[in-house]
Amino acid sequence: MNNKDITILVVDDNELNVDLLSRRLDRDGFSVQTAIDGREALKKMADNPPDLVLLDIMMPIMDGLDVLGEMQEHEGMEQIPVVMVTAKNDPESVNRCLEWGAVDYIVKPINMVKLRACIQSILS
Repeated sequence: MNNKDITILVVDDNELNVDLLSRRLDRDGFSVQTAIDGREALKKMADNPPDLVLLDIMMPIMDGLDVLGEMQEHEGMEQIPVVMVTAKNDPESVNRCLEWGAVDYIVKPINMVKLRACIQSILS
């Protein structure tokens, strides 16, 4: 599969984080969608489901755990793999995200080598 055939949705309330990660993924050849909050992310997933979601935990209005919960309630969305990408680095957060359906958990600052390996592992 060509990377351009893979759509990744980047969800983070920090526009600088979204921009930086989007540019890196675009450079790697992925098709990138972005959302700056959970509600926008869910709408984009409903309208045009991505192949993978990179999701921050700490966001206003609807945090990453709320997004994971909503995804489990919508047919089709529950099958979209989610990687948490967050600065929150404690065992309780990691366990909660994995229990709620995330497939992996990457701590910021993002190690792009690890993220690329994670993406390839999930989508291959």
